[in-house]
Amino acid sequence: MLICLLAEPQYCDSIVVMMTLVECLAQIRTKPGKVYVYTLHRPDGAPFYVGVGQRKRIAWHAFECNTRSKSRKINIIRKLKRNGSEVGYSLVAWFDDWSAAADEERRLINEIGRLDLGTGPLANMTSGGDGTPNPSDEVRAVLSSTSKRAWGRAEYRAFQRENLSRNWADPAARAQRIESLRKSWNEARRNSKAESQSSKWKDSEFREAQSRRIRNAVQTPGHRERQRSLTKDRMDRMDAVARQRASDGLKVRWQDDCYRQRMKKNSAALWASATHRSRVAESMRRRWADPEYRKKALAGRKNIKKSQAQKEEIARNMKRLWADPSFRMRQGLAISRGMKKSHTS
Repeated sequence: MLICLLAEPQYCDSIVVMMTLVECLAQIRTKPGKVYVYTLHRPDGAPFYVGVGQRKRIAWHAFECNTRSKSRKINIIRKLKRNGSEVGYSLVAWFDDWSAAADEERRLINEIGRLDLGTGPLANMTSGGDGTPNPSDEVRAVLSSTSKRAWGRAEYRAFQRENLSRNWADPAARAQRIESLRKSWNEARRNSKAESQSSKWKDSEFREAQSRRIRNAVQTPGHRERQRSLTKDRMDRMDAVARQRASDGLKVRWQDDCYRQRMKKNSAALWASATHRSRVAESMRRRWADPEYRKKALAGRKNIKKSQAQKEEIARNMKRLWADPSFRMRQGLAISRGMKKSHTS
């Protein structure tokens, strides 16, 4: 354990305790659920990175060195290891709230200074904080390239999924994270995000690329199964208040005529695909072959209470469908096939 200046005097005069990674993790375990700001140091005590995290986040950098990740921070750590030196670790401050920790991270990075901006010794490539980076165009390109390479590796994706699952399984950590996101998602940020997304989706090339990506993903059985599993897990974890909030949000959306028309248009285009209809039919056959699913589905139908207006709407829709000759023909063929199967069985 070493007591040192957080940086050279011209950068910062805060005094911190430099420890080994094992000592840091032991201290972190005594404060479950806490958010901490930490620094990485060279052997002489000079800091070269400031970060914020919970639980084992501080150990991630050592793991990164064993992957193909490339960054100024990773290069420094690898060079220290090649020279037989060890990285120093410091837990600078503790917080109950993520946003407060992010503010402290930003403050330290600004106070100590970044290498890429020529203001200090830090290898940080952004101004820090939770989702509020300030990278240059060159740094943005490096971050994008690094992120794409990392997410292209199966072991990295598995590591991230495991971390997320473990974090969200902790009720205290989940509540803190949700509260932090709720505070940071203010009106100005929502408007900025909405404007950014709106401008992107106005680009026909972007829309086509996104549609192609979604179509390719949906056609992959593993992806569909994973999405079903994730959705089920989320629903199982939601309490009554959260489910009601989600329900209210959907009701508000469906009251918007533009939203309803857009969803109807998308649904019609989807169901016009023979491949989609075939896939859904096969999926429903598999489900109804399961006695447990069939029992639940039939019980659910009996418990549904429809208003008079809903009944009239359903009756109008059914009359409209049966007035279509092609619909009647399809239904007739389906009934005929069903009767043949029942006779042969």
